[in-house]
Amino acid sequence: MSGGLAGLISGVFGIVLSILVEVVPGFKLWWENLPSEKKRPARAIAALIIVAAIVALHFTGVYDFGLGVEVTFEAVLSIVMAWISFVVGAEMTFQTFEKSFPRNRE
Repeated sequence: MSGGLAGLISGVFGIVLSILVEVVPGFKLWWENLPSEKKRPARAIAALIIVAAIVALHFTGVYDFGLGVEVTFEAVLSIVMAWISFVVGAEMTFQTFEKSFPRNRE
């Protein structure tokens, strides 16, 4: 299946984003103050932004992510898989941080 590079890059961005919100002081404070019911939707929106950027870069010819030259079922499937890669990467990293470094919650 083509488009594997888009999924890989998207998954890496998901991991990096999760690490940033757990480690970088400004992001960490914002993330901790975000209500828990809004954290998953926030990651999903970030995933949409990253995947939209990958699609835009590909179809404008800036970089070839292996999605083809036109929008086909396979290209759409690759885009969806890239979104899923981001969400899974972000969620798994987030869960790892939650279990490894529990916070004091009141």
